[in-house]
Amino acid sequence: MISRVVILLTCMSLAFSTGAEEGLRSSEEAHDARAHHPRVIECDGTIIVPPLYSRGPFHAASNGRILQFYDLRKDRSERIAEGDRVRMAVLAGTSDAAGDDPLGCLEIAVLSHGEVPKSTPVSIRDFTRNFQPNRHVELTGTVRDVFPDDIDPHYAFVILQDGEDFAYLAYPGGADQLQAFRALRGSVVAASGVTWGSSNRHIGKSIMAFAGTNAFRVVKHADSLRFDVPTVNADSFRLPGDIASLGPRKTSGTVVATWHDDMFLLIDENGSPVKVELSEPSPPAVSECVEAVGYLETDLFHLSFVRASWRRLESAQQMTFPVTSTTIKDIFVSPFGQYRIPVTEHGKTLRVRGTVKSILLDEHGRKRILVSDEDYAIPVDGTHIGQTLKSIKEGSLVEVTGVCIKDSDAWRPNFLIPHVRGLFLVPRFEEDLKILRQPPWWTPARFLWALGILLAVIAGILVWNATLHALVVRKSRALVKEQAEKISETLKISERTRLAAELHDFHSQNLTAISYQISSARNACADDPAEASRLLATAAQMLKSCRTELRRCLWDLRYDVLNFADFGKAILQTVSPVASSAKVSVRFAGRRAQISDSTAHAVLCILRELTSNAANHGRAHNIRIAGECRLQALSFSVLDDGCGFDPGSRPGQDNGHFGLDGIAERLKRLGGTMEIDSSPGNGCYVRITIDHSTSQSQP
Repeated sequence: MISRVVILLTCMSLAFSTGAEEGLRSSEEAHDARAHHPRVIECDGTIIVPPLYSRGPFHAASNGRILQFYDLRKDRSERIAEGDRVRMAVLAGTSDAAGDDPLGCLEIAVLSHGEVPKSTPVSIRDFTRNFQPNRHVELTGTVRDVFPDDIDPHYAFVILQDGEDFAYLAYPGGADQLQAFRALRGSVVAASGVTWGSSNRHIGKSIMAFAGTNAFRVVKHADSLRFDVPTVNADSFRLPGDIASLGPRKTSGTVVATWHDDMFLLIDENGSPVKVELSEPSPPAVSECVEAVGYLETDLFHLSFVRASWRRLESAQQMTFPVTSTTIKDIFVSPFGQYRIPVTEHGKTLRVRGTVKSILLDEHGRKRILVSDEDYAIPVDGTHIGQTLKSIKEGSLVEVTGVCIKDSDAWRPNFLIPHVRGLFLVPRFEEDLKILRQPPWWTPARFLWALGILLAVIAGILVWNATLHALVVRKSRALVKEQAEKISETLKISERTRLAAELHDFHSQNLTAISYQISSARNACADDPAEASRLLATAAQMLKSCRTELRRCLWDLRYDVLNFADFGKAILQTVSPVASSAKVSVRFAGRRAQISDSTAHAVLCILRELTSNAANHGRAHNIRIAGECRLQALSFSVLDDGCGFDPGSRPGQDNGHFGLDGIAERLKRLGGTMEIDSSPGNGCYVRITIDHSTSQSQP
């Protein structure tokens, strides 16, 4: 519960710190705007409750009011103690400095040291019926009970009783403080602190003690317990409030179990289990007949004694109790298959088998083992089996014989239904815990160790490989750079050789043919002027073709489309300059790596020539190029919607047209074929097929 309060207060303090800068800027604004703009206020006060956590809260008395603050300072090296007279610069929200709302403290200056202001005496009845928060009060009553907070173990609650009225006091302190307060049970004390509304719905209104046991002034020490008090009958019916008000009572019976050095369970003469919590850690031995005297508590199922004492009964007859063999599952599963906590097993001696799931420590540092059977488990107290616990391991199969103890809270004011946490077994002797089978050598823990070692070895190998790889990469890069320079030179020579072959195969022969045409025209000028004119026209056409082809060779040198990974993109880049106004679409299926550079260059030249013919001679508007590269062959097709022609009567080299004849020559070297399907007015369709096995061998 206290942890929830602290979380809430921390969130509020962070909210105040977020608005601190805005509050400083708005400190001079009008008072009627304070609901929307925080402001900084200076005030003096005397510390009543110092900060319990790093940022608070703490309380100070100022002008007859109790103010609650949260420390928003960045530097909190100066310790603030109760009784200090301080001057504070606080960040106020929607309330003024005299209000009850929490405030954020930006600066604190200690003016002097002194005593805590006197508190106002208030009866417990007035405190509960006329509760007002943030008041410095003093309550007087009998310490009825002390119990730790179920969320924050550094806090605990003290129940003060005055007649039929009860009040709860919250105080900070660990196990030592808890034990000191328990020693005050039954004593009349005056407790001072600041009233506050607890967020625990079971506690309700309470006061916060500010200095542990220093907040308590013992008015009257508890009377020593005497055995001349009435005997209580555990089977008699009484209301929980009546039981808590009975005062000291006694009972007698046979001790069946002891644990924690200050707890034991006896079975009274009526066969009812009674739990006894001693004021001093000196329990009797198991099977002894004793008489116990103490204050009564109940969890609505059984009676228990607190702050008790005991004495041995020599003349009493010892009782024997049977041992019931069962399973852990049968303990917690009802006949209808539902999970339950069978409070009727409290005080019975049970024998169970199971696997040690874990060895753990309780809140007091005492060892316990958790024994499981299928999906159910039960804790086993280790008070009397310390030697056996040294040799037991997780995963061992054990047989446990012990007294079943119900672990539950006692009834307290405002706690109408106490919480039953579960059951645990208390072995009475070392032999009550038998190890039937040790866990296998190959345990999950050892597997994890082996796996960790293996992963470490693998990591070492990976690091070593990475180091070697870095060394190899560094040397390989130098070698690759050297090889790349050599390959670059080789490629330049190869490209020059290819261009030389192109110029020789096409331009040299064509120029020779042009020379012959001009010579023939010159010889025919005198005898046949018409023939001379025809020969000169043919020569001009041939020269124009040479010029076009030479321009394309220069374009190849400038734009190296052979380096394109996408061959379809290379085709489009090659044919676009010669397509004129025609719309060209390219679709190619296959990988560029499957085509050699020489074949790829020849194909690009062929497609460029076909596209040029379709655009310039066929006056086509749309040209579609498709191709695919299969395992055995490379095929292309060019389809246009131009004027078409008669393939049988197409002009050839004699007329100065070298396009289709040049394509045929290239395909002959590549081992390819060309099919032409065209007619006047119906466009043209050309299909080219190149055999891979032949083309790969071509230079």
